[in-house]
Amino acid sequence: MNVRHYSRIPPVLASYPLLWLALFYCFVLRARLKLGYWPEPYHPDPKRLGFDLHQLVLFWGIMAIPVVAFMAFGSALIGSSENRRGRLLFTLALLVLVAGGWYLLVRLDPGRFFAWFMD
Repeated sequence: MNVRHYSRIPPVLASYPLLWLALFYCFVLRARLKLGYWPEPYHPDPKRLGFDLHQLVLFWGIMAIPVVAFMAFGSALIGSSENRRGRLLFTLALLVLVAGGWYLLVRLDPGRFFAWFMD
């Protein structure tokens, strides 16, 4: 693998919360299609929908967000000594923007889907 390919790793890791959000809203959409209505907190229990693998991936994926963020930061720091500082700043800005947006979306919880999933 070429050294240039390794420089793409930090931005990909930094965008991991976006992947989790996409998987989460796919779960909500699957619930909507199965139920015929949008899920609400405590109605129905997400565990009873039969999407066990999808739910398990989401559960472990949310636990991995801080770990992946530290990996993105660390790999950006390591890569910055070999490359330009612009890549470090780009990765850090992307990490702050994506993680901040993810956190804001979880806190605001439009549709109350996070409350439904975590109940």
